Amino acid sequence: MTVTPDRAFARAVWWAELRQGARTAGMGVVVAVLLIITSLGATVADDPWWTVFGMIGLAFGVLLLVVVVAWPFQRRPRDSGALLQPIRYVLAPDALEWTTEAGTIRLLWSAVRGVSLLPHGYLITRTDGGPGHLICRTTLTVLQQAQLRAYFGAHLAEKSTTTGA
Repeated sequence: MTVTPDRAFARAVWWAELRQGARTAGMGVVVAVLLIITSLGATVADDPWWTVFGMIGLAFGVLLLVVVVAWPFQRRPRDSGALLQPIRYVLAPDALEWTTEAGTIRLLWSAVRGVSLLPHGYLITRTDGGPGHLICRTTLTVLQQAQLRAYFGAHLAEKSTTTGA
């Protein structure tokens, strides 16, 4: 089966990456501000060692804050041209294989943790925590979606009965 993603898919991927980046930046700001506040408190301590630790913490907090605030401006958005390239999928009994211009990747079902249904695609997560794979579903036909659901359902059901999960 060959899937050619559309602009709606690329936009959804871009927004998901942007939201994740904003969450990460928000947590970085919170940590940096807490580090700065606690370090300022330590700099006025009576013991000189606390003052040294406070100054070091203050420097790290300010540096972290600068990096977190500057990070979104340094990050380049993902090339949407690469997201819009057709991908050929082979639904094999023991693995899922996809081919792009860059090459072919084969993911064995023993390495798949699960498949999540998203509004714009199917997210395949791996057991080793490595990068997942997102299959565009905005351009799939009804037949292709049914084939994928049946394929994923059969393999995930088989996996849960063989692993006892």
